[in-house]
Order: sequence, then structure tokens, then C-alpha cells
Amino acid sequence: MYTGVRAMMHDHAAHVLLLLWALVLGGCFGLHEGSDGGDASVEPGVDGGGVDSGAGAECPRVGATILCGRYCDTPACGGGLCNSLYDTCVGDDHRGGNRCGEGEDGYFYQFCLGGSVCIMNDRGQQCVDPEFCRWIRERDEPEYTSAVCRYSDGTTFVDGPLEGECGDGADPDLPFCGGACGDTCPAVSSSVSVWGPGCFGLSEHRAFGVCSPNPHPPCEERNADRLLLECALDLRLLSGVWMPACACMRLAREPGGALPDRGEPVALQSCLAYREIYPDQVSCLDGEWNEL
Repeated sequence: MYTGVRAMMHDHAAHVLLLLWALVLGGCFGLHEGSDGGDASVEPGVDGGGVDSGAGAECPRVGATILCGRYCDTPACGGGLCNSLYDTCVGDDHRGGNRCGEGEDGYFYQFCLGGSVCIMNDRGQQCVDPEFCRWIRERDEPEYTSAVCRYSDGTTFVDGPLEGECGDGADPDLPFCGGACGDTCPAVSSSVSVWGPGCFGLSEHRAFGVCSPNPHPPCEERNADRLLLECALDLRLLSGVWMPACACMRLAREPGGALPDRGEPVALQSCLAYREIYPDQVSCLDGEWNEL
């Protein structure tokens, strides 16, 4: 018991250090007033994507992403920050999520919420509306030409997420998310993690994803039993069900592709329903690494 507590405390310390390091690497966030900019290719702004826009209602936007800095002559982001790398507002989401980060192994340790995708270059990353990823292709600023947009499974944004309706059969407390399903992931965590929820699965080949209550660390054979127990505790807090079940959901990067050696903890019911919809892309494993 004591050893287990020490291990959890060690994991927590490692998570906090990783978060601080990610913030240093992505340390492009800062409040700034903007300039007399403006761009004919963007629309006048409205409140978008859960961002508390404040004065940003007067600023341009691309999809749900509000532009600031050089594109707006008012403080665009209300209580949030203006990311001075991309000149976009960073929403202050109460769930602790809607941030993205990629580890050295190319695997994401934070996922965007809803239908957002992660824009990144070697200086930083941020969750943005997919339309923003299309818009930067027409730009010639180096911060945009050097950037790439990626989904939560690490695949590259090309044409945008697969179009389609939201699926049926997911667990109502950790449901489908993104695309036509919307921004549905709840705020809950019984674990020692500091990351918040994320939407896992939206991609060029999938029209929506599945809510994971605690995307970091990913579940692997060596830790699946512990992480699925933490996920079940989260689900119990949400549902009130005495013994809910979770699964480690692995996703192929393309239909019929190889499955990775890691996945994300999600509600078992949601994983099984997702596999029904995308049978050649989804695997649902238990804590002993057996297919469910």
C-alpha cells in the first residue's frame, strides 16, 4: 500500500514537472494589446468555441478561433490570453483541458476538446478551429508556414475531419465528442493528474471522438490496470454507478492500419460503441491487455 502511494506521488510529481516544461517550451503566451491590423480574409468576430472573448466580439475570427495581436486593435481575449506566436486567443477552459502537447515520442499527452485540432511548430502549440488550419495555408508569415495541424492520434490535418452525424450507443457520462457531437467532455478527475479531459479520436477518417477523463499518461500494457481503475473512479463520480467499467482504446491511424502499443482510457460502453462504428480502426482492451 505504501509503495503504491509513493508511486502515485512520484507520477504526480512527474506530471507537474512535465506540465511546467511544456509551458516553458510553449512559452509564447502573453497578453498584448494588438495593433491596427485586420485581414480581409477573416470575418468579424463573435464569441466562439468556449472562449470568453470579451472585447473579442469586435475582433476577427477564423471559424471559432478569435484573432488578436496584430489582427485586432482591442484587447481581444477578455480573461484569457493572446498567444503571441499565432496571434490567437487561448480560451481559459474551466475543465483544465483544451490544451495540446506532443511528447518526444510523437504521442500527445494533452488533447483538445470538442472539434479543435492542435496547431504546432518548434516554438509552441495551441488548440484551434479546423478552419484556422485551412486559413494558414494562404498565409506567408513564418510562424504559419512552419506550423502543422495534428489530431489527437498524431495524424496530420489535411482536408478536415470526416463529415458525419454523431454516433449512438456511447456512455452518457463519458460520451462521443467533436464533430456533430459537439463539446461534450465533462470536468472530473479522481486521479492525481493535472491535465483535464480530452477528446480522443477525431481525424480525417473519423467524424467524432470519445471523451477521455484523464488523457495523460496513455494506457499501455504495463499500466493499463491502474489507469482503467482511475477512469472507472472518474466515471463513478459522474454516473453514480457503483462499479462502472473503462477500456483502453487504441486507434489505427487509417482504416485497417496497425494498432499502436498504447491508447487512452475511456468508458467501456463508449469504446465498444465506437468500435461498432469504426470496426477496422478501434481496439478496446481490458486491464490485462485482452480485447474486450
